[in-house]
Amino acid sequence: MKIKYLMLIVCIFTLMGCKKEMVAPEKSNTVNLKSDPTINEAVEMITLGSISSKFINGDREDEAKALLADESLATKGNWELIWYGYKSLESVQAMIVKHKTIPNTYAVLTTGQSPTNVFAQYQGLYVFGTHDFEYVKSSSKAPQIATGLHSLIKLIVETKADCSSLGLKDATMWDVFRKITQDLKETDKLTVYVSGHSLGGTNSVMLGTYLHTKFSGLENIPDNKINMKVYDFAGPALYCQSMVDYFRNLSNDTHISFVSYLYSTENDVPPNYWPQNLLGMSEELPLSTIMRFTVKEFAKAFNKSLDLAGVQYKQIYEIGEPNRVVLKNLADPKTFKVEAGKNITFVDGLTNYYCWNHFASSYITSLGGKPVPLNDDEKAKVVTEENTHIIPDQNFIDKVIKDQGLVMPN
Repeated sequence: MKIKYLMLIVCIFTLMGCKKEMVAPEKSNTVNLKSDPTINEAVEMITLGSISSKFINGDREDEAKALLADESLATKGNWELIWYGYKSLESVQAMIVKHKTIPNTYAVLTTGQSPTNVFAQYQGLYVFGTHDFEYVKSSSKAPQIATGLHSLIKLIVETKADCSSLGLKDATMWDVFRKITQDLKETDKLTVYVSGHSLGGTNSVMLGTYLHTKFSGLENIPDNKINMKVYDFAGPALYCQSMVDYFRNLSNDTHISFVSYLYSTENDVPPNYWPQNLLGMSEELPLSTIMRFTVKEFAKAFNKSLDLAGVQYKQIYEIGEPNRVVLKNLADPKTFKVEAGKNITFVDGLTNYYCWNHFASSYITSLGGKPVPLNDDEKAKVVTEENTHIIPDQNFIDKVIKDQGLVMPN
């Protein structure tokens, strides 16, 4: 029973975004791709986020540089890597890139969650408890976020790497931006984008908040000298109401310009259902009758655990709000499906799926851009009992259930 329900977690993360029917791509979008001035910027940001997400499972700085130099992508080879923070044990990775032609323009990028590493990285997915997000202004009460998300952000902001272009050794992300800010001339303005896809999108919200706090603490910075834009592409809602209120209020800052967007495609699981509304998700996935019942039972157990923990998560922007852009999914499933062998069996041999809606390339296509090429890491692995990276032994499963505090059905 325990293996069955733990495997459902893998199933959910791998099936994110599947729909009841695989229909032909639509030719229209909820935004006008030709006239909306923000679209080109959004395509560029999701492309950067997609480049970052290519390297969830490994330290591959040279490959990241090669993709950034690719002039055929929406990024047009205009960005260069200046800081690459990576922690192998936690598979945590973040990047800072600099625009080559627009002065003082940078982007912070973070990775999302690899379905094949759900168990290896399960600490970052812990949702049955909350933690103070201490990286806010000292005059503010610390808002609440999921404990696992807090752990991930803490790892990212404490990660150190060299930044040779600025002459920095073992520098944190903030060390880099502090140096950049110190080097600004009196008339210079600094633009900082923060972008990510999936869990990387959620990270972008938190890192945007973190950097806003840090920039706000600098002395002698004129109003509107620093401009920040946060792009969250399909990030799951791992924030309590207090964090939502704090983040949304940043746009009212008259000292540092702060703008943010949440992009989602219709029925994509992470931004719409995870983790608060898994019952709703169970109605959207293309499941057999038996599997749908199993997923619903899991969702009930999951929700019961959230209720017992007294946790309720809210999305940063709800559907219908100006800062949330809902896209028609224009990605062709024949192009973007990932096939995990001929048959991928998660629970009792009940299901065989192709996952395509939640890919970063799906979002790029839906915005009218060119997908970042797939690499070998993104070819799904067959889930087998021999693949212990996917299916751990019983002792590890017991530890996950205990650490997560998951209330399992009898």
